[in-house]
Amino acid sequence: MTPPATRLDLVRDGDTLVVVPSGDLNESVYDLLGGSMAEVLTALEDQTIRHVVWDFHLTRTLGSSVLAFFVKIWKRISQRGGRMAMCRVSAYEREIFATTRLDQLWPLFDSRDDAVRSVRG
Repeated sequence: MTPPATRLDLVRDGDTLVVVPSGDLNESVYDLLGGSMAEVLTALEDQTIRHVVWDFHLTRTLGSSVLAFFVKIWKRISQRGGRMAMCRVSAYEREIFATTRLDQLWPLFDSRDDAVRSVRG
């Protein structure tokens, strides 16, 4: 039986969009995420969404292609004064963020509530 495709679930929390990947974001699933990534971009057309929090509690790995997508999202929201944060990342994902130094752009938090509070300043 083939496992379900990874998708990006979207949850609106006031002025913050919380994105929850339903599974790993490695290179093997990146091409399958096209529709979900388009949904994120469409949601961000709503100018009342200022911030984005990525909640990785259902993931263990991520690939370089998805990092480029994160940069695209970050550029879009930073143009409107918004912030982005990551939460509930695995040890492997923490290592990737640290190695790429992206953890200096986007803070990493243990809980979603902390991440949401942080982006709202």
